[in-house]
Amino acid sequence: MNLFERNFHVEICDIDTKNELTNYGILRMMQEIAAAHSDNSGISINHLDKMPYTWLLLNWKLKVFKRPAWNSSLIVKTWPSSSDKLYAYRDFEILTENNELVAQATSKWVLINVNTFNIEKTSQEILDIYKPSYTSIFEEKISKLKEPADHDFIKYYTITRNDLDVNGHANNLSYIKIVNNILPEDLYKNADFRDVEVMYKKECKLNDEVACVYSHKGDTHTVAIKSKDLSTLHCIVQMR
Repeated sequence: MNLFERNFHVEICDIDTKNELTNYGILRMMQEIAAAHSDNSGISINHLDKMPYTWLLLNWKLKVFKRPAWNSSLIVKTWPSSSDKLYAYRDFEILTENNELVAQATSKWVLINVNTFNIEKTSQEILDIYKPSYTSIFEEKISKLKEPADHDFIKYYTITRNDLDVNGHANNLSYIKIVNNILPEDLYKNADFRDVEVMYKKECKLNDEVACVYSHKGDTHTVAIKSKDLSTLHCIVQMR
């Protein structure tokens, strides 16, 4: 298995008012280690002169088991779990120093050629670099999220400079922050969403005004982030 691991600490930006590791904090660590592993493999913004590729994230599927406090020491692991002609999958595991399971996740990606901005098929060269193990965290595959037919309310948000990543688009984690900002106050303070799925569809850019369409059915809370006129879907976040 092409396993890559690093030690992390729960930072101040990773906790909430209850001094507990948030879903944002968990995904931040996973995003960091995925980038570090890819950089170590020779594919990142540091290697564009030799390998003109970048990875575009399409989906997260996250399950949380424990919420450590600030400054806790964690071990974060990642590995390429599988690949086909178009999609690549990367799995993650976070553990405490005492080997207690904090979180597990899987993610789905496509490879982008930065010169043409086209999606590249997974070549044998890429497979040789990443060596997918075909060992997955979850038995069930990442599912395609759908917008609920009805909604409870819509709130609006404008993409700022703080939301952008190196590509000039809203970073994947920015959508998690947006969702946190539009949730009803009681829900945000009291809910403990331990099953989270995210599907990214179209990038948001600076000054885009988006409509955050919130729906609640049973134990499932869904936010569809769309263009202001509701014609374009940017992202769906589903939480339980």
